[in-house]
Amino acid sequence: MGFDLDRTEMAERATAGKPAKIILTADQKNIKADGKDLSFIKVMIVDSEGNLVPDANNLVKFTATGEGTVIATDNGSETSMESFQAKEHKAFNGLCLAVIQSKEKQGSIKLTAEAEGLAMPTPASIRLADPWSETSRYVLLPAPVIGLGLCAARRIGSNTWKP
Repeated sequence: MGFDLDRTEMAERATAGKPAKIILTADQKNIKADGKDLSFIKVMIVDSEGNLVPDANNLVKFTATGEGTVIATDNGSETSMESFQAKEHKAFNGLCLAVIQSKEKQGSIKLTAEAEGLAMPTPASIRLADPWSETSRYVLLPAPVIGLGLCAARRIGSNTWKP
């Protein structure tokens, strides 16, 4: 427990117990259905009180359902020889990561993660939006540039044109 100069309690430190469950947190809950957009899912192995277990090294297996796929996994350990393309990865210091890529169809993706002896987490849900929606950024070309008397738009980061 920490105190300031007025003896007011400022912080409390808790020792983690045994690994009990997995918590999944997506950095992006809405991605584009363009076959390229990504969401990074942080995986934390915590005890029954929700404290990160810093020495947890459980093997976490990932399954994506819906309009996306797991394209990479990692744990931040520079000495790990595990493949980034594997659908499973050991945690390092209680953490690992799954990278989800969208397909080219609107819908949703659900990522589940499981590890032996740990409670199954609530799946991470990611919504896929139309890449041509009003939330996308475009480059507009006037008719003379295209040469056909038409205007066209290209979503930034895409090679696809839409008249």
